[in-house]
Amino acid sequence: MKLHQRGVDLLLNVQSALEHLDALPAHEVRNLLIETEIVLRDLLARDRPVQQASEKASQPGAAGS
Repeated sequence: MKLHQRGVDLLLNVQSALEHLDALPAHEVRNLLIETEIVLRDLLARDRPVQQASEKASQPGAAGS
């Protein structure tokens, strides 16, 4: 739940930044992009799809293919 809340907070920060983009210093934009990269990487790692056994067997190079 902590990561989800971090994502929600980040979304609100990005929305706010879009509304005030002309007033944001470059270092704040950079910090926002860094935080975005971290949160997205963590969310994608957490929510990585699990490949089903039937899908693995049909992949090129899979054992038995």
